Parts: sequence; structure tokens; C-alpha cells
Amino acid sequence: MPLKLLAGTSRKMGLPNYGSLGASCSMEVELSESLLGDDLDAFQRQVRTVYAACAEAVNHELTRQQADMSNGQQWKTPCQNSQTAGSPNGNGAGGGSEDGDVPASQPATERQIDFACALARQIRGLGIRRLEGLADALFRRPIAELSSTDASSLIHTLKELRSGKISLEAILECGAS
Repeated sequence: MPLKLLAGTSRKMGLPNYGSLGASCSMEVELSESLLGDDLDAFQRQVRTVYAACAEAVNHELTRQQADMSNGQQWKTPCQNSQTAGSPNGNGAGGGSEDGDVPASQPATERQIDFACALARQIRGLGIRRLEGLADALFRRPIAELSSTDASSLIHTLKELRSGKISLEAILECGAS
């Protein structure tokens, strides 16, 4: 009786503005039952070959998706997205729409707020006191009133600030305009 080997892999990568790309591959192959008893090294080689084929397929698919995205879509900076500050994907779904056809997002969790505060403490020139101003500049509301989507966006922005990829002054300037 043949052995069935089911192997697979998946990979997801983040994109700007909370987008993501993902791909997965799984394969089922039949192997000789004797491989387990007679040649364990050959069995391991077969398993590695199947996994490698899946990994290569996933990488090719992600590369293809990235090429499609870069050909048809240009990512915007936070300032360019200020009209949809609560909506990282630009569809207006961050805090609900005025006509009521899109449900409002859930409120930010205590854990999200705590993490945002912890990040703010790590950023020179920000701290907890200026975090409220940052939230107001980005979302036009205090931290306590942020949606879960807003809080995720704030956390991402704080991480970018902490790493030095964006400047606090640029964000505050953007929010004031």
C-alpha cells in the first residue's frame, strides 16, 4: 500500500496601508511504503523536494501579485490619505460612512491602547502627553474614541516613528493641514 504525503506551505506579507498579500500551496503525493523502513534518507529527500516545490510556487505567486500591485496601484503616504484617516485601505470603512451603508468599526481594545501608549513612551519627543495630539491630528478624535481600525493604524504609525521611517513633525504638520 502506498504512503500518502501531504505537505504544504503558506506565506503572507504585509503591504503599506494595512494591505497584505498571501499565497499557499499544498500537495499530496504517493510514496513507496518501503521508503520509511528501508531508506529513511530517501524519504526525507522526497519530503524536502515537495516542500521546496511548494515554497517556490508560493514565492512565484507572491512575486507575481507584487508586480500586479506595483503596475496598477501606487501607495499613498499618511498625508495623502488624510481624507480617509480612519480607513487604512481607503474605502471609508474606518469609522463607518455618513450614509450608514458601511457598519462602524469596533472600538479600540484596551490592549491596543496600552500598546500605543507603550510605543509612545519609546519615541523621543512624543510620550503619552503628545500621543493624544497625534491621535487628534490623524483621526480627529481622542484616543479613547478610536475604532479598532484607527488604533491599528495609530500603532503602525507609531512603529514607523520609532524606527525613524517617518518624522513626528511631518505627521503633525500633515494633520494640521
